[in-house]
Amino acid sequence: MNLYGDRPSPQPSDLPIAPATPDQARKRAARIRSGMRVVAEWQQEVITAFRARDWAALGYASWESYLDGEFGSHRVQLPRGQRQRIVEAMAEAGMSTRAIGAAVGVGKTTIERDVDMSGGPDGPRQITGIDGKVYEVYAEVPGPDLGPAVSDEQLKAEALAMLMPPGTERSATDTVGAEFGVEVRLADIPGVPEPKPHPPRRRPLPDEIEEAVREELRVAQRKDRIAGDKRLATHCAAVHHQLPELLAGLGSSTKFLAAADLPHADTPPESRRWWAETLRALAEDLGQVADAIDKELDQ
Repeated sequence: MNLYGDRPSPQPSDLPIAPATPDQARKRAARIRSGMRVVAEWQQEVITAFRARDWAALGYASWESYLDGEFGSHRVQLPRGQRQRIVEAMAEAGMSTRAIGAAVGVGKTTIERDVDMSGGPDGPRQITGIDGKVYEVYAEVPGPDLGPAVSDEQLKAEALAMLMPPGTERSATDTVGAEFGVEVRLADIPGVPEPKPHPPRRRPLPDEIEEAVREELRVAQRKDRIAGDKRLATHCAAVHHQLPELLAGLGSSTKFLAAADLPHADTPPESRRWWAETLRALAEDLGQVADAIDKELDQ
């Protein structure tokens, strides 16, 4: 559908236009208020009203107050497709983005986007502001996308980071740039390798051995008290149910002692001889328990 009917699209005019008389302004406002039958007529009336400063003729202080006072809720609501073509024509006629936005009821950013989509004229063009003054504007040429702005301090910090020898260990808390009044983590600077995670620090093994032995001693003392309790005779089933765990504990202790290289310990011979006798006695006691089980099973 041709929104402009049989009429040609209005062309921009650099010819000056005489200020409107109050009667001309009132009649033009009535035509604009009616919405017109053809969009092109409505559009041209709005452009003429602006260029002829109809708001001054009718006693309004500004273009916006003229639009609010004369039209209010009667302003034409334009679909986006129509609006972009009308915005283009109004811009070519020299209306500023603010004046166009007030006329079509959208914000300045939307008008600028509509003008950009139309391509706009090459080189500078003259516009008439809502104050009646003529300004020369240039089409904005988009520059390359340089990414987010970087402060001078950040650039200095990055330069310091680049001076670090390749392969230098960098922790997640290493910073540069303190002398410039900024603390920048190396891990946050583009191009600087991510810090390699360090393995968790392990406790000294002598400390772990000492703690394990203390826990073993506490457990042994508890088992000694239970073994001397007269009530154990009627609760042996509880021990039977826990025997796999008890045997696993004995096996762990045996493995622990075998790995400790007791024969070559840096201790007096008397101490090592006592160890051997104690281990042998424990083995004999355990052997007697095993023999008792076998004897009961053989009966």
